[in-house]
Amino acid sequence: MKRKSVPPPVATTITVIFLMTISFILGAALTKTTDFDPIEQTKVNVSNFLSYPSAAEFKNMTYFFNKKTGAGGDLGYICGEVFTFDKEELPAGFRRFVVKVYEPPKGLTLLSFPVIEDGDDMFLSGRTGEIWDMFCHNNQNEYSQ
Repeated sequence: MKRKSVPPPVATTITVIFLMTISFILGAALTKTTDFDPIEQTKVNVSNFLSYPSAAEFKNMTYFFNKKTGAGGDLGYICGEVFTFDKEELPAGFRRFVVKVYEPPKGLTLLSFPVIEDGDDMFLSGRTGEIWDMFCHNNQNEYSQ
């Protein structure tokens, strides 16, 4: 009988954090805009990953502060839900998403690529629940829209 290998929880957590960091670096390299509202820009970024961007509907969007960086910037996450369609082009309902946000003391605010629950070929989409649980439930310094 073959045994299924299951990675230990620590390895899974480290992998998720590593992949989120890589996603943030790639997103930061490609998303450089000045003077924008991070929540509004997140809507644009998430929409661009959907099959029907013009049909995107958002709800429960909240910014969760995570920590101050060594450079004095704010690191946080924008979490919310977006209405999506499945592969058969049928309404799939609202799906959770997470976007990492870095706001330096001076300079450009940077956003990561979005992680969308059940996204097609999406980076980390299968781990949205874990990422959501790690970063979308701290209640200090929330900003909702």
